Amino acid sequence: MARRRYHFLLCVLVFVAFYCHCSFLVLCSPSPGKNLLLPSDASALLDFKSKADLKNKLGFSPKTSFAFCKWDGVQCSDSRAVKVIIESKNLGGVFAPGTLTQLRELRVLSLRNNSLTGPIPDLSGLVNLKVLFLSRNYFSGSIPPSVSILHRLKTLDLSYNMLAGPIPDSLGALDRLYYLRLDFNRFNGSVPPFNQSSLQIFNVSHNALTGAIPVTPALSRFNMSSFALNSRLCGEIIHKNALRRDPFSASRRPLHRRRNQQRRSGKRLG
Repeated sequence: MARRRYHFLLCVLVFVAFYCHCSFLVLCSPSPGKNLLLPSDASALLDFKSKADLKNKLGFSPKTSFAFCKWDGVQCSDSRAVKVIIESKNLGGVFAPGTLTQLRELRVLSLRNNSLTGPIPDLSGLVNLKVLFLSRNYFSGSIPPSVSILHRLKTLDLSYNMLAGPIPDSLGALDRLYYLRLDFNRFNGSVPPFNQSSLQIFNVSHNALTGAIPVTPALSRFNMSSFALNSRLCGEIIHKNALRRDPFSASRRPLHRRRNQQRRSGKRLG
């Protein structure tokens, strides 16, 4: 009797252990399309590729995800991505939110000279970023507010895109900024009073900026080429006074032309 009871309890314990093991596997299984066993940085890079690399130009693959530090354009330190340089790869998709912005240790990000479209995503997760090149793409929309909280940022290049709206005054709070290029976009409004002592390279030309350029020690270091082809900019820095429209000029011009015509024909105006 005791032996039967012992065998019965043993079977129950085996069944419970098997059930718990199966439940654990089910609960811990990755959701479809996501492998929880991948290194987090590899997963972020693969997510970026899925949205940006529509022509399959990048050699990123789940099969080599544990060696992602050897992927072309990726540099690591202590098995974390610190540089991602993906330039001139003819990427034609979008820079999707929640992809490269999950690379918490990233210092350098360059996606320049591709064909990426859509808005620039929230970059607030890139708390260690120092260099950002997104130039020569087709990004649209405005500069995301999150750029202004990347306090380690030294280089920001958003030139040659289709960005619009005002240039945020809050960029002036990036006190380590050395390099700022926003040229060849569609920015409007005024030039913020940038005055970082660190600022050495600056260009906001070829936009639709208006008004007087603030005379700050930082902006005074740059010549007219940094502000060129913003027809409604004025001020001391570019040696151009504010345009004043004469309300009577339109009515006088036809009369002046008629006087010249009358003089040529030998007639007088009455």
